[in-house]
Amino acid sequence: DPSIAAGAEGLDGASLGARGKDLRLEANDPRGARRTNAERRRDYHMMMDAKSAVRDAMMAERKQGHWADPSVDDDKHDEQSLFGRGE
Repeated sequence: DPSIAAGAEGLDGASLGARGKDLRLEANDPRGARRTNAERRRDYHMMMDAKSAVRDAMMAERKQGHWADPSVDDDKHDEQSLFGRGE
């Protein structure tokens, strides 16, 4: 009998798993507000633009010669510095 085997989720008074109810269609359910394709594309392009900006910044630092000479301490605030706590 399915009502006996699967009825425990309704004993606490919560409406989770209630018959005839789809929580995805409820107005106050955050899962019901799905992103549109335009919103997905916008978010994707923003993420790709951010990644591109980071790559460009790292390439600019590489061309300037940062981290090329191990005897130079480029980051004086690095806690894990091999030079000893940014000294």
